[in-house]
Amino acid sequence: MGEHRKNSDMNMDEPPPFPPRFRGSRVSAPRRNQVCDEPPPLAPGLTRELPKQILIAKDGKQKGPFSEDQVRSMLMGGFLAPGDLCWHDGLPAWLPVSQILGSVAVPPTIPPSLPARSRPRTASVQYAGFWIRVGAYFIDTVVMIIPICLFGCLYRAATPASTRLEHSAVDLVENLYTSIIWWIYCAVLESSVWQGTIGKKVLGLKVTDLDGQRISFGRATGRYFSLILSALPLCIGFMMVGWTQRKQGLHDMIAGTFVARQQ
Repeated sequence: MGEHRKNSDMNMDEPPPFPPRFRGSRVSAPRRNQVCDEPPPLAPGLTRELPKQILIAKDGKQKGPFSEDQVRSMLMGGFLAPGDLCWHDGLPAWLPVSQILGSVAVPPTIPPSLPARSRPRTASVQYAGFWIRVGAYFIDTVVMIIPICLFGCLYRAATPASTRLEHSAVDLVENLYTSIIWWIYCAVLESSVWQGTIGKKVLGLKVTDLDGQRISFGRATGRYFSLILSALPLCIGFMMVGWTQRKQGLHDMIAGTFVARQQ
């Protein structure tokens, strides 16, 4: 009697056999009252129950029956693909879900394009080695000699010192102002459209972040003051440029930057 009640509730014709691509030793013949997995809940807004009962051919097995709203929910949730086969009363054969349900909002399978700053670099990057960066620093030193010497002369003329303690204080303040000048010079130019100091520009080098993009003034500032850490342990942080994969010094690793040749 229980079997008779199930058959009367379904009130479905016998479905046609699976298409040839679903036949095989692992695929059982379609059964009208096959036990299926618990269907997922309906998608928001799909509350209308339709009388049509649909069988699904998924992973070589017959599942169902499901209502049309449930099939739409499974399709929108990614449990079904538009090409999966299904059948209901009145169909002569198993057909793709997309043909039976018509146009359904299916989640896209192709990811959207990445933002400009996250796109991988397609062109090969030529990292700047140790000696060419030494050459860029030498050029920067020559460029900065005149303004630094001019500032030192003007400062010492404005603050005469007579005792050793006063000379030490003048030297300390002069060194501090010299560091500030170098900081502004490096941070402003490396964060500008040049992406590097004059020395780097002359030798065709630029400072970028790990994505190959222009760095900000804040990151350029952090990179400059990280030079102190590169210089402390016998300048090992600078020599790391010679053997690291991206030719990065310790200050580059701290700031998340590297120096590359301009394409």
